[in-house]
Amino acid sequence: MSKNIFELEYEIKASAKMVFPYLSSASGLATWFAEDVNIMPNGLFDFIWDDESHLGKVSIKKANKTVVIDLEEGDEENKIIFDLDINEFTQSLFIKVTDGSDMADSFEESEEIWNALFEELREQFGG
Repeated sequence: MSKNIFELEYEIKASAKMVFPYLSSASGLATWFAEDVNIMPNGLFDFIWDDESHLGKVSIKKANKTVVIDLEEGDEENKIIFDLDINEFTQSLFIKVTDGSDMADSFEESEEIWNALFEELREQFGG
């Protein structure tokens, strides 16, 4: 499968300070991003999807701004980047997702997956 890199953007009705732990911590990511996320003794995260384990780590974490997750898939490393941006006029929080993983076969399938994931995240803040 060839690697597709794409970007999507989502509005979340919550502050960056409230949302950031959901993007950067194992417990936060387990509420919406994966079925479960465990911290391994070596500091790696063990992401569980469809009863399969996938190792990764938060390689970059800039408080309330950016989170980069490196997922290890065999000898390849795939990145998922969350960039938080506040619209100064409306004070709305937008999260831009840059996905360089092989989570799906097409942009449409990836978009469908991310839309569902972000609905889960929005539910953490009351819709």
